[in-house]
Amino acid sequence: MYLTTEVRMYGWACFWVTVVGVEAFLFFSKMQFRDGLLLALASSFAAYTHYWAGAVSAIILFILLYFVFRYRVVVVKRYIWILVGIFFSYLPWMPYFFRQFTKVHNKFWITFQYSEINKYLEYIIGFDLKSEIFFLVFLIMFSCVAIFATENIVREKINAAVFAVTAILLPYFLIAFGVALSVLFRPVFVCRYLSTTLGLFWIGVMTMVALGGKYRKLFLALTSAIVVYTSINSYIGALHSAYETGTEETITFLKCNVGENDIISGNYGHYHDIMQYYIPEYEYIDNYDFSKINENIQLGTIWYIEDKANTTIDVNELENKGYSVSSEYSGDIDLKYRINIWKIQVR
Repeated sequence: MYLTTEVRMYGWACFWVTVVGVEAFLFFSKMQFRDGLLLALASSFAAYTHYWAGAVSAIILFILLYFVFRYRVVVVKRYIWILVGIFFSYLPWMPYFFRQFTKVHNKFWITFQYSEINKYLEYIIGFDLKSEIFFLVFLIMFSCVAIFATENIVREKINAAVFAVTAILLPYFLIAFGVALSVLFRPVFVCRYLSTTLGLFWIGVMTMVALGGKYRKLFLALTSAIVVYTSINSYIGALHSAYETGTEETITFLKCNVGENDIISGNYGHYHDIMQYYIPEYEYIDNYDFSKINENIQLGTIWYIEDKANTTIDVNELENKGYSVSSEYSGDIDLKYRINIWKIQVR
């Protein structure tokens, strides 16, 4: 389904962001032209792959800018040229970006609420715990990061320590940026965008384990516990997604009820792709226009798939226009959609 496209997109986005982080570290450490070139290319590829991969790359580049000005004055001019090159490489897409950004509204992606922040934090390491235990886990994690940073400053392994701490904190920087953008301008941030940072996050965690010194066993034990827990949790979730989606029941209902001259419609763009995959023999029309009742008299039944999170069917309004409307089915489809199916006919 269309989700396979999203998996590829987020996979590549995570890859390019990881390359950006690694090349930023290598450029700062070695100051070589090759690393600067790869940093510029990876940043551009990340931005073209996904907007939020571009946002994460921008955060990394600004962090690197600070450290270059502070500790690598000799390559400041070269780094500025790298930033200019990245900016001009993305310039052709800027009009499309601003066009989409200005059209976003509360019903397009999210209706932002501050309770969403908990979901963002949980997403990073896969915990779904009661709030008290959840915050205890984060307190332990950030305590480990603080201990690691202090230990490596004392041991004068500052570059690697800064890289590891920055990589671990990167998802939280993105959360802060996404929340600020959603509150001040447009609601444009959802949990899955954090997936772009997870490659660097876990590289940072493993770097912390490798350079843990006398705390190495402690870091390794805590990391292993998190990995084992989230792996089991994810496997259970995958089993649920594979065998309890409700898709088969929904498609069976449609096949048993949709007639030869009937039409399937819906209020969400992805439903077209879903229907074309499962039942391509039926005609599907996005957001069917019910205002033209005279043209609809010859039609059979319209089976309207409505997203439960974004209800659009007004029964009274349609009945006043001359339609008979009844709710025939409620269920799930394609892993994530909770739907109602309405049977709508011209009286």
